Amino acid sequence: MRAAWSVPAYLEGAGAKVLPINPMHTDRQLFGNPVRGSLTELCEPVDAVVVFRRSAALAGHLDELLEVVPPLVWFQLGVRDDTVAGALEAQGIKVVQDRCIKVDHARYVDFPTWR
Repeated sequence: MRAAWSVPAYLEGAGAKVLPINPMHTDRQLFGNPVRGSLTELCEPVDAVVVFRRSAALAGHLDELLEVVPPLVWFQLGVRDDTVAGALEAQGIKVVQDRCIKVDHARYVDFPTWR
């Protein structure tokens, strides 16, 4: 029931640097950073990629994820594709599927959750 930006806003508040990717909004800035059209446009390494795309769209992002090779790819709650996850894991990328990073972070880290 929260706006889509609530998870990245929470992560930024917890100390993460959020580098937004959305090809439909490259004319904007979010969280103090320009919105980029793809992961391959990033000029710095990332610690994790948190995916909010629909499960059916994940295969279309596989090549891009394999090119960037983040240490962790996190498919948000409701997002799952075992084939894509398997391909990422085969390249040494850790994958979390169908879990909310905000909920897990708040559960395991001493940081106040938004209500």
